[in-house]
Amino acid sequence: PRNPSLSNFRRLFACLIFLLVTLATNQDAQAQGARGLPDPISSAGLERLLGGVGVKDPPAAAIDGPMSRYLVAMETLRTGRIDAWLDQRREGPGMFESPDPTLIRNEIEDRRRLLSAIAALERTLFSERSLAGLDADALERAADRRSRDRAHSVIGRRFSRGIRIEPSQVLAGVVADADPAWVVDDATRNRMLDHDRARTERLQRLADLVIDRPLRIAEAMGDVQMPELEPVANDPEGVEAAFNSWFTARRAAKSVASEDARVLQAAILQADTAFHDELTPGLREGDPFAIAIDDAWRKATLPSIFPDRGSP
Repeated sequence: PRNPSLSNFRRLFACLIFLLVTLATNQDAQAQGARGLPDPISSAGLERLLGGVGVKDPPAAAIDGPMSRYLVAMETLRTGRIDAWLDQRREGPGMFESPDPTLIRNEIEDRRRLLSAIAALERTLFSERSLAGLDADALERAADRRSRDRAHSVIGRRFSRGIRIEPSQVLAGVVADADPAWVVDDATRNRMLDHDRARTERLQRLADLVIDRPLRIAEAMGDVQMPELEPVANDPEGVEAAFNSWFTARRAAKSVASEDARVLQAAILQADTAFHDELTPGLREGDPFAIAIDDAWRKATLPSIFPDRGSP
């Protein structure tokens, strides 16, 4: 005959294994997300940034020297402070230890300092190109675009849905690809620049919220207690209910910690949609320019539907 006590033990053991695997997975995911630091700008990446703002075939003197100094400085930062920070994280609390808000707060501050150091090196890179004779306004737009790229590297996939598209790049691409070329009037160009500046600010605020998220989760999880198993050890349904309640509380705590970031993510998407509508007022009337913008916008927003396009 079947032994009820043995069956209950097996169920309890299975629940415990599931719990430990979940804990390990969640902490590993959090650790990977918390490492989001931007990669250095490559030479090809710099050419794309400059090309996107109209700087074509810049003189080598404006590129090679500043780029070499930038890469050397980034390598020094990586092998020094960044590697030390990553080593410190790897040696942090294990999966069986409760997250310590003080440790998380210190890691966040260290990460912010590293991001600030990376941003300073990139500002120097662009300013040196300005001194070398490249168009200052164009370089400012390229640096602004790079700021948005840095923010996206921190934000990660969780909060990037729908906002990875660069609306101004879509407009510039349509204008450049048109035959004959369309001319963007000054009013539209100014709206584009205003949108870019506001978007950069919002993305940087979203990145700040994402950086703070592990601390918010740790603080919210302080009130979420592990389920008491001893009173229900011989009751499989009681064990399942206790774990379900605990998992629900964990999800609720994480949801609260993410609420501000989701609200800002939605605001960025709404602002992009409003900008799209400003660019395509003649879409219903069949205006070719509006149709071209709308088509390029959809391809950038939904790359999986257009496999010949890379994801933005």
